[in-house]
Amino acid sequence: MKIITTSWDDGALEEFKLAEILNKYNIPATLYIPRRNLERPVITEKQIKELSTQFEIGGHTLNHVFLTTVPASLQWQEIEGCYAWLKEILDFSPVSFCAPKGLYTVGIVNMVKKAGFSNLRTTHLLDNKGVGTIINGLPLLHTTLQLYEHKRMTYLKHLIKRNKTSNLIQWLSMHAEKDLLLLTERQLIAIRKRGEGCFHLWGHSWEIEKYQLWKKLESICKFLSSQKDFSFSQNKDFNA
Repeated sequence: MKIITTSWDDGALEEFKLAEILNKYNIPATLYIPRRNLERPVITEKQIKELSTQFEIGGHTLNHVFLTTVPASLQWQEIEGCYAWLKEILDFSPVSFCAPKGLYTVGIVNMVKKAGFSNLRTTHLLDNKGVGTIINGLPLLHTTLQLYEHKRMTYLKHLIKRNKTSNLIQWLSMHAEKDLLLLTERQLIAIRKRGEGCFHLWGHSWEIEKYQLWKKLESICKFLSSQKDFSFSQNKDFNA
């Protein structure tokens, strides 16, 4: 199958502006929301409930904690506590989880599964396969593009750091493109040539606001909505 999915982190106050554009072009999304975030305000539980009628709500820890920087006991509190909190306010069990900054270890993956989540989204870029890895039965969802204007050197460093040789070769075959709309078009072409795959767009609504990328987001959403040979999914649809 050829699939398009999107996900957005942090549950910032600009989430409803993001939702307006996604709904305009019928683009499904998963919103990864923490209960609190010391870096910036988070939307209320009532607003989360409202958005859950349109989008999937995924776990993003209780307090937007960078999990690899804290002891295992606190990792568990943040992951399991997030699952219980979302289940209580949504009235159903959450499916997807993303650690802040995409930071995880095998131990964290095991905790995510034990808590009750069914997949874990990463921040690996320029991947167009969907489920990139399965660790102890838990699918890891890698991403294709971030709605942020990275420099070419950033893409290069990212791919080398994560030892993503096949992704690096593919990106270089795209002339090391960095323009988001052109990269979107070329990633979809690559998926079509292979006959299957997943284009996964992710980002932060507060970051889109900070760098005034709303027009760029809208142009990409408009383009994605016209791809009639692709199916559209939320992150919860990717399970082992």
